[in-house]
Amino acid sequence: MNPLPANAPGELLVAILNEPRDYHFARDEHWYRIPVESAATHLHDRWPPRRLAFYQTKIFAEERYSVRYFADVLDISRVGRRELFPNEPDGRKSGRNYYRLSLGPLQLLPAPIFSRRARRIIFIPSTWDKFTAALEINDLYHGSPLEDRLWAALKQRNIPAEREEYLTAGEHNYALDFADYPAFRQATVAQDDLHKRRLIKQLSVLAFFIRSGILAEVDIRTRGVE
Repeated sequence: MNPLPANAPGELLVAILNEPRDYHFARDEHWYRIPVESAATHLHDRWPPRRLAFYQTKIFAEERYSVRYFADVLDISRVGRRELFPNEPDGRKSGRNYYRLSLGPLQLLPAPIFSRRARRIIFIPSTWDKFTAALEINDLYHGSPLEDRLWAALKQRNIPAEREEYLTAGEHNYALDFADYPAFRQATVAQDDLHKRRLIKQLSVLAFFIRSGILAEVDIRTRGVE
């Protein structure tokens, strides 16, 4: 299985650590597992990675909701769950197939990459360049050139949006390029700042049309962002 080229989206994959034992497997036994079905559903052509980084969930206490560790991917094989956990009792997951990623030693980032909203993620296919420059979790997402420029404009104006957010409203699920949370931005967007509130509305419209592809060639300066 040949890895993606350097700087291709997905050459560095951010995956989650949900349990301390997963961290143990990565650090001490040098492997990580990804369900074959999950890779097919969420990664598509952004597979296989050259490097793996780890987003730690709330169970990790002081290291929660951050990316601190990464490792080179040395090999990938397809195995059954019983091969990974031969002593595990039979259950609903027993028949699952996984990609077993053999890893080099875990390496520690000079500074952690935090999630400001303590958000949940599945995978973040990224690039090495974005990974080494990221200050927070949204910097890791690799969108279209227009999406990346819009993200840069949001940051420049201190509008703390979230990228690649999945929301449920009623019976409907929505995949959003950008999501803005009014309660979360109160510290940076004053309620009487009409210009910023108008800008947020413009950006929301633009993000919607990015998803449908209608504005793929539009310069975002025409929306008053820059």
